[in-house]
Amino acid sequence: MGQLQDTQKKSRKDKETVTRENILDYGLNSVVYMHNDRVVKRFDPKDSAYIAFVRFCIKNQSNRYLPKIHDYWKSDSYMFVEMENLDKISNAEFLNFNLEINQLEDDILDDSDYRDSYPNELVDVMVFLIQEREANDYQFDFGTNNIMKRRNNQLVIVDPLTE
Repeated sequence: MGQLQDTQKKSRKDKETVTRENILDYGLNSVVYMHNDRVVKRFDPKDSAYIAFVRFCIKNQSNRYLPKIHDYWKSDSYMFVEMENLDKISNAEFLNFNLEINQLEDDILDDSDYRDSYPNELVDVMVFLIQEREANDYQFDFGTNNIMKRRNNQLVIVDPLTE
């Protein structure tokens, strides 16, 4: 068991290396970069909104609207999440998806009969996000960098909440 833990620690240490060449994007308190064929996000351990979202993703790995998480850990100063590599979406895809999730949010809040109008997996994500927003005073952040897509064009919500 000790050898496995040592190997995992070394592997994680390698993943924590950020260079100018592998950076994909910056956030207010984060940096996103490539490590091999996956994406790593280094972020502030006080970012409770993102931590809640990552934990939800880990519990719901079969949900097609959520990123596939491969690893999640804390170093001395940062939190890290390693996930699948996704592609940026077009402006048209962004606008269409934003319209859909805004309408779904309205339908959930109005307690209307919405379940048959949307994919169950998307409903599950939006119900979670609305509950988190209301319980913790978070804000939605559905910007163009926070909705991405897989190579099969499946849209994926990657960072929808902010404090």
